[in-house]
Amino acid sequence: MTEGSKEWMVGLPDHPDLLSMEDLLRLIQLGQIRETDLIRRTGDTWHSAGDISELQESFSKGGDPSRKTRRRPLKSLPPHEPPGNMPAVVSSRPEGSMEGKYYSPTDLLRAVSHGMAPRNLLVTVLFLFPALSLVFILAENISSPLLRYPVLSLGVGCGISFVTFVLSHITRSQIEGGDARVGWAIGWAFRHWWAVLSLPLLVLFPAVFFTGILYLLGIFSSSTESAASIVRSFYFVPVFAGLGLMGCFLFLEFLLMLVPSGMVIENESLASAFRNTRFYLRTQTGRFLFHWLVITVGCSVSYRIISYFIHRGFDFASDITGQILPDGGKLDLIYSGLREGLSLTIPVSLFVTMSVLSFLVLREEEMEYLTEEEMGEADETHPSTQG
Repeated sequence: MTEGSKEWMVGLPDHPDLLSMEDLLRLIQLGQIRETDLIRRTGDTWHSAGDISELQESFSKGGDPSRKTRRRPLKSLPPHEPPGNMPAVVSSRPEGSMEGKYYSPTDLLRAVSHGMAPRNLLVTVLFLFPALSLVFILAENISSPLLRYPVLSLGVGCGISFVTFVLSHITRSQIEGGDARVGWAIGWAFRHWWAVLSLPLLVLFPAVFFTGILYLLGIFSSSTESAASIVRSFYFVPVFAGLGLMGCFLFLEFLLMLVPSGMVIENESLASAFRNTRFYLRTQTGRFLFHWLVITVGCSVSYRIISYFIHRGFDFASDITGQILPDGGKLDLIYSGLREGLSLTIPVSLFVTMSVLSFLVLREEEMEYLTEEEMGEADETHPSTQG
């Protein structure tokens, strides 16, 4: 390798070209590259500049770097007050905001594989299996469909919401290159139980409203032949109610994509995460809907494929051994929870990983990189300025 060969890339939007080692050293001296900025040699993976042996001596000389990173304040949002005494953000820390690093498209595509990590899949199935089994047992004892469907929806929603909050923390640690602290992530989700419950509950009330309309229309249409004729004539009413019910589940998916990721990545409160969700939905509608479509298609296809194999396995067991488990029995419902939990494990894990990556992409649109002269005073809201 010659000294002037250009084979280095810096993970910052204003440095898209290949650089030589001399160029890197000059930028470090000028303060344009910090130890935490991502750098890679052609054909290699990304690393923090301070972890590259050829550059460590330049950083150890100290100096007064003039380059800083500042986030543009979200338009129409009140300034976010960071927690007091927040330590400087370091790699693999679960607490504190993620520093505004640049993640290239290659990095983001590579990070999708975290959704298939054995740790993520094990955490998902261990929580979904008992949650779904319990929900199926409770719903079996409810005769009225007006109550059964809300109980099923709330139970399944709470189970998936809890797993989403846990896996968001684990995924963040994986993206930062640190060890995923599973116990810490689970404890954090339990401590924020109100956030876990708030998302399904927020959607439950309009879902019950549309379910009630369909239930009343069903009772009315079955009362007399003339009533059934009226419902047939105005069939667009139950259709709109059904579409409204599906819209509630769609809205829950939007919330699960943005709110847990915002709380975990930005280390912000539930209220701030909701405000950021509203901001992104309003200002980056097209980009978000494209992300939603990609995530939904990927997770839906994986669910269809995996669910087919899981159900066929259960069918083989039933056909060959005979109908050992009575339909509707508690043991049958427990195994139904296992079947659905296994079917949802990979789709839910992929959903969380891709949602976290989607949030990072949306956040990058609100990031700008300025020199000290352009910035004026240092931005006290950025985690890198916290002592």
